[in-house]
Amino acid sequence: MHRVKEVRFDEYCKKCVHYEKKESEDPCWDCLNHAWNYDTHAPVDFKEKDNSQQKQSP
Repeated sequence: MHRVKEVRFDEYCKKCVHYEKKESEDPCWDCLNHAWNYDTHAPVDFKEKDNSQQKQSP
C-alpha cells in the first residue's frame, strides 16, 4: 500500500538541477502543481545536481 506524503519543496528544490528556472517554467510548474507524492517527500520531477561537476573556487 502506498502512503501519500507532502512534498518538501524547501528541502529538495535547492538541490535540484532545475533550481535556477522560474516557477512558471517546466518542469518546475509541474512539480509545484503536485504538492503530494507517493512514498516520498521529493517533488515529482526532482533530479539531484551532480555537485562533483560544479566549478570549485580557487
